Amino acid sequence: MIRAPRLALSLLTLLALTACRHLPITPHASRPLAPEGPPGQLLVTIRWPQASAYSAQAIPEAGTRAELSVTREGERPVATATLSRGEDGAIASASLALPPGEGYMLSAVLVNQQAQTVALGKSAPFAILRNRSAAVSLQLAPVIGTIAGTGTILYDATASTAFETALYVPSGMGLDAEGNLYVAVMSHHAIRKITPDGRIATVAGTGTATGAGTGPVDGLPARETTLHTPQGVTVSPGGDLVIADSGNKRLRFVPASDGRRFGKDVTAGNLYTLATTSFTPIAVTMGPDGSVYYSEGSSPNHPPRVGRLDGEGRFSVVAGSESGLINGDVLSDTSTALKLPDGLVVDARGNLMISDRNDHRIRMVCREPGTYFGIPMQAERIYTIAGTGKPTADNVSPLGDGGQGLAASFKSPRGLSLDARGNLYITDSSNCRIRRLSPNGIISTVAGNALPDAKQKPATWPNAKLGDGGSALEALLNFPAATLVGPGGSLYIADTLNYRIRRLWL
Repeated sequence: MIRAPRLALSLLTLLALTACRHLPITPHASRPLAPEGPPGQLLVTIRWPQASAYSAQAIPEAGTRAELSVTREGERPVATATLSRGEDGAIASASLALPPGEGYMLSAVLVNQQAQTVALGKSAPFAILRNRSAAVSLQLAPVIGTIAGTGTILYDATASTAFETALYVPSGMGLDAEGNLYVAVMSHHAIRKITPDGRIATVAGTGTATGAGTGPVDGLPARETTLHTPQGVTVSPGGDLVIADSGNKRLRFVPASDGRRFGKDVTAGNLYTLATTSFTPIAVTMGPDGSVYYSEGSSPNHPPRVGRLDGEGRFSVVAGSESGLINGDVLSDTSTALKLPDGLVVDARGNLMISDRNDHRIRMVCREPGTYFGIPMQAERIYTIAGTGKPTADNVSPLGDGGQGLAASFKSPRGLSLDARGNLYITDSSNCRIRRLSPNGIISTVAGNALPDAKQKPATWPNAKLGDGGSALEALLNFPAATLVGPGGSLYIADTLNYRIRRLWL
């Protein structure tokens, strides 16, 4: 047998490979694509964030667009496209011709009229075959960012930029007609106002708690009067602030103009007591008729309950075992009683939603009969609309996303808010997530992510990697206390133990 030709071929191959080591490498160079044959087609479907405010109904955001980019094996884009919304307002599609090959990836960002990136998404790697079509569907997720708070705790009454101002344990939030955000900062004993352009100021409280034995003072300028660990704040249509002054066991209010409020003659900008409570008031919200709702725990005088004050300051119990409601649940382990009511929100029909923190459920008091969150309801009954009553075992257990809210798991739910499309946002505090209950009763997560280690404490302090600028679903939240739907499809989050206010676009 003659082996010389094979040896000669091996030597030639070795010489050729050695020569290739000295070929110049051009930055960002791609492998030659022409010899790979005729192109294939990439069929792209982009889905706006679920329940997106950028749907066809959101006229102010008509300029929102999706910018697509196709890369190959991590190199610079080989194809780009810009898509507008489809006819249904939430889905857009395109077809791109690409050379055959592997290692392609599709990414997309959603950009609003102000050129802000409000959502993003990225596909898994895919291949393109010649003369064949490949379909990629991309669900965009909201982008999250910090608008106020530094992660530090020092109170500074002179600070003017929200992003550079410490917020020590932010809790409840309120919004006025001009888009100003009001934040109850518990451990600063103050209410802070954040303007749409990012300025911040104190509108009530001094940064120091009401002293023992001194008691709260009424009728003085709100910025010169002490509060004590305020947990909640809301704003009337006329701009009046109502505050859950928790440590003082009072509901306080700051009128926006002179006149008569809740049966009192008042001066604009001064602080007044609306009502005293037997136990610490937690959350406060306004009804469509201008009445004030607030939640409080049990005391020697009464069980946990939700109270209501009408425009003249008259009090009534609207939820809890004293309310006279009928339990509408078919569940055997629920009643009209509440364990620890926390977050509150009232819809345009007067229906009241309550997060029962210690029962790990969301309840609803029906005022106008109908079907809500997939549940037929009768008036003057209380129903469970989400939660099993059993807390999530740990931070990585299944939560029930994608299923019915009644089968979902929560752990110490707190603040609630509603958007214009009827979605209910639930602050799932001890699960470090924000959940959404759709009008047909389907539960999902819109912000917050499981931690790698269930025993690991969520990130905090100024240098923490909280996920700002990325997907809200990958962000780290630290026992958030409240959410609030804002203008332009925004959702504010009181990220309580990260000492920040976060924002995403729905």
